[in-house]
Amino acid sequence: MRTLCSPLCNLFGKPRSICWKLSQTATVSSPTRRNLLSRPTLSHFSRCSALPENLDTWKSVQKWLVFSDLHVSTATIDVCLEVLATVRQEANDRGAGVVFLGDFWHHRGSLPVEPLNAVLKELGDWRFPTLMLVGNHDQVTAGGLVHALTPIAACNPNIHVFSRPAEFLGALWLPYRRDPQELRDAVAAAGDIKAVFAHVDVVGAHVNESFQAREGVRPELFPGGVPTYTGHYHRRHTVAGTNIHYVGSPFQVSRSEAGQVKALSVLDADWRHVDAIRLDLGPRFFVASAADPPQRVRRGDRVRLLLDGQTPSPSEESLMRELKEQGTSVEVVSPLAAAPPRIAAAEGLGAEALFQRFAESASLSEGAVAAGHAILKKLEGGGTRLAARSIRLDLHNLELRGFGPFADPVTYRLGGRGVRVVVGSNLEESGADSNGAGKTALVMAPLWVLCGRLDGAPRGTTHSDVVSDSCKTAFGRVEGTVNGRPFAVERAVTRRSLSKLWFSLDGEDCTQADSRMTQARIDEELGTALLSCAVFLNQGGVTALLEASDGDFKEELGKVVDTGIWEKAKELAATELKRRRSDASRLSGQLESAAEQVGRLVRQCNASRENSAAWVEEHSLRVAHVLQRVHIAERAVGDAVSEALALCEELHDAAHAVAASGPDKRARKKAQAGGSAGRQEDRKARERARRSRELRVELDEEAARQEELEQQAEVLDQKYHQLQSELWAEKETLAGFIASERVARTALESYHSLSLLSLADGSPGGGNGSAPGSLVCDRCNQPIDRDVFERNLSRLQGDLDVAVAAAAAAKQRAAAAKSAADGAAAELQDTRSALEEGLARRSELAQALEELERSQAEELREALSRERAQLERESQAAVVKEFLRRSTAEIELALGSLTFVPPTGSKDGLCSFDDGFSEALRIGEERMQELDLRCRDFAACQQEAAVVRAAGNPYSMEVERLEELLGESRADLSAREAEARAVAEQVKDLEAVDKAFGRAGIPSFVLEGALAELQGLTAGFLETISGAFSLSISPVKTGGGRGKAKEAEHITKTVRVRLRNGDVVERSFRQLSGGERRRLALALSLGFVRLSAARGVFECNLLVLDEVLQHLDNEGCSSVAAVLGGLPQGTVLLVGQDGTFVTESFDLIDVVVKEDGRSRVEERSS
Repeated sequence: MRTLCSPLCNLFGKPRSICWKLSQTATVSSPTRRNLLSRPTLSHFSRCSALPENLDTWKSVQKWLVFSDLHVSTATIDVCLEVLATVRQEANDRGAGVVFLGDFWHHRGSLPVEPLNAVLKELGDWRFPTLMLVGNHDQVTAGGLVHALTPIAACNPNIHVFSRPAEFLGALWLPYRRDPQELRDAVAAAGDIKAVFAHVDVVGAHVNESFQAREGVRPELFPGGVPTYTGHYHRRHTVAGTNIHYVGSPFQVSRSEAGQVKALSVLDADWRHVDAIRLDLGPRFFVASAADPPQRVRRGDRVRLLLDGQTPSPSEESLMRELKEQGTSVEVVSPLAAAPPRIAAAEGLGAEALFQRFAESASLSEGAVAAGHAILKKLEGGGTRLAARSIRLDLHNLELRGFGPFADPVTYRLGGRGVRVVVGSNLEESGADSNGAGKTALVMAPLWVLCGRLDGAPRGTTHSDVVSDSCKTAFGRVEGTVNGRPFAVERAVTRRSLSKLWFSLDGEDCTQADSRMTQARIDEELGTALLSCAVFLNQGGVTALLEASDGDFKEELGKVVDTGIWEKAKELAATELKRRRSDASRLSGQLESAAEQVGRLVRQCNASRENSAAWVEEHSLRVAHVLQRVHIAERAVGDAVSEALALCEELHDAAHAVAASGPDKRARKKAQAGGSAGRQEDRKARERARRSRELRVELDEEAARQEELEQQAEVLDQKYHQLQSELWAEKETLAGFIASERVARTALESYHSLSLLSLADGSPGGGNGSAPGSLVCDRCNQPIDRDVFERNLSRLQGDLDVAVAAAAAAKQRAAAAKSAADGAAAELQDTRSALEEGLARRSELAQALEELERSQAEELREALSRERAQLERESQAAVVKEFLRRSTAEIELALGSLTFVPPTGSKDGLCSFDDGFSEALRIGEERMQELDLRCRDFAACQQEAAVVRAAGNPYSMEVERLEELLGESRADLSAREAEARAVAEQVKDLEAVDKAFGRAGIPSFVLEGALAELQGLTAGFLETISGAFSLSISPVKTGGGRGKAKEAEHITKTVRVRLRNGDVVERSFRQLSGGERRRLALALSLGFVRLSAARGVFECNLLVLDEVLQHLDNEGCSSVAAVLGGLPQGTVLLVGQDGTFVTESFDLIDVVVKEDGRSRVEERSS
């Protein structure tokens, strides 16, 4: 039996629907057997459609028109029919056949009735041979054998569809296949061919103007000596360095094709390119601006007009009106308003330099600046660039056992898988066909192995959640590389606890003493903090950034922007602030105690002073009372002495009595007058003391006024000397200007005299040949041109005018300076006069005070004299008493020695004399006793007065002691208050520093650059996913409400939507539909993933999207598919439901099949 191969086509010479598949059991009984065994061979033929009646027409075709990627849909049916009509016309005109290279339909799996009927009607009239390949959009099943071109092949026998790889007419025909191995086998099995027609991804091909394919087959797969014509990518181009030609789409299907040239390729019978027919069909897309308007637009074209600002300028409005009048659809795009960063290149500055810039912008105090620099110096962060640690994580393989539904061992490859949809197939539950199969468990298992959780939440996954029902232990292993170094992580748990956590890096066992430390090492080395937001995005994770609060958003963004130094600085600042606040609290308590002690001492001092004043007042009253008693006793003694002396006078002769009684009477009178005189003197003393105090107060006031006048005089003196200097300067300037004026006037008069001389002397002198009346220089005797003379004269006159004006201005300034100097001199003179008057007044007051004090001293001396007189009187009283005693004795002696001589009278007269003398003697004795009693009373009063006067104030020492303690307490209180103020100032400075190091401070400045980058990256993804939306991310300051901070900084996310009329309006998240919100969230999440990689912080070869396309319509899924195809990740795992548009939008599918309580993974690649 001989295997039939490609030469059979030439042998039969007819366009059989030659479909074949590979066979490893084919045998060949011919001499070429050895050659055929080295490659796959053709096993059999099968007829897939009706054959044309006239087989010779296939070989007779000399030209072929080639096009691809029509993408028929309800939205594009009109332009697609126009393309088909154009192809039909060109084929009829040239007598050519037609080759179509795949993706005839746009939506896979469903054909809209109206477009289908219209297409069948158009293609049913084609009378020329047509060969068609099945594209990925045309396929329904993964193997590609069930497709949407079947009704087209059935409607016209001239149309043949290749569902399998085949050789025909000397060319290899390759419909789309998901498994690259099928293509490699087909190329290897092909014979001598002249060309290859395919619908395929080629690495290095341009998906559009922005992306190049990184997945698919290598260019080396195709024969280098023959051309390869392929569809799939819409840009018409040749892959660099190859013979692989993408024919492109026949019209601009989407905005990404704006500006692309479309054409039909013309090939000859040997499949060589001979011509191209330019196509200009359907609406075209333009990106334009007022500076670069679109050229040759026509009705139906779609123009995206980029504005320079937020609102259209007059020129832009004019262009919009012009375009709308031409029937084009205009989409207006305003630039996102992005405020310039408050600190340029903040991330490129060193820590201390950035803090200094922030301090200047925030007007921090010197103390806060010093405290901030001190903290940064402790961290040794000055001058270092704020760069995050760069991590490149490549995950290669995943092994699971006993994990969730994967009870049996499963190995799943994570690297180099491309964009792959993961679907489920639950074969054991009647109520579910895919739910519960284990899709999410499979794609999120690497996160569990690395971090111990299944989503972004730090908690929530328990050990029992992951252990299979039929197993006791769940085990997982992830292998990969981090920054080129191989690593492996193994995790095993029982239902109750973690049984194993093992980490190997670069061949070294890095497992730590306990699981917590091991996990910390894994987190540090692999950068697991970013896994949940940059690698593993589940339904909640993909919207986490969009719906995040300000704090959560800054925390996530802080993982990309290195703010670690500021976090540590804030920790130190918070610690120092806490310590200083503790010091402030301690000092506050000490201040309260010190203040209480001062208050207590003040109260005690006041009480002691009051007691002292009360004692002084009471003592004064006692002294006055005692002195009054002394005066009374003194008068009483004087009276007694006078009476005694009078009695003595009666007993002595009249002369001695008169002599003895005279002084006594004067003394008595003086004693009587002493009381009133003492009181008058006391009043005078008090008056003099009051006057003395008044004089001292006036003298102090005059001294203060004198000091103020001296300071004022010093200031005025300085001002006067300054004005004098300015006056001299102005005088010198004026002298200069006067000299300049004099020079200019002299020059003008001298120059003007030449004219007068020339007029006076009509003939020039010296034979100089001048005409009569001409001007001649008086120095060189050369003629002077009249015009030149006039110009010079005018110039000199102008110089003179300028000099005169300058001199006048200088005079005014000099006059003003002189006036100011005179005013200052007058003011200075007035001040000095007032100062002299004050000095005179002080002299008068000092003299009056001196006289007053001198009079007081004189009065004091007089008082002392009176005291001495008093003492003398007291001694005189003692003398009188002694005198009376002696006189009495003398009288008694005289009476005893007298010889009685009766008078020459009667006896009765003598008796009466005797009786009278006895009575006088008795009275004298009584008076002596009374005088002695009064003298003792006077002595007692004097002694009491001396005691009272000598008594000291018992409160004086207490007052002095309390005042000393009060002074010390007040000094201590002042010192503590100063310390408390210093600590309070430090607390205030540290609060400012703590705020500066907080999220609303320097980190916000650092995050501004990242926000702008994130906004730009998100806008790039939104451009494809949802062109009508834009997302603005910016920090704003808002005022706090009651009980909150006055001002806070938040990151706001503002959504703007472009309406059909070009207006841009804001939308709240509540106004967005589920699909719109999901598109924004996905674009923002992808922007964050790209940001972490662009900044060199974290990059991974894997991206997991778990059910993130929910709520998206078919267009949304197609847009996301276009975006995911351009991502740099080597593997994108997209969890979806089988049979939905999600699976129709992607080619590579992994199926998680659950059967008998156990799940396994199957690849759909054929």
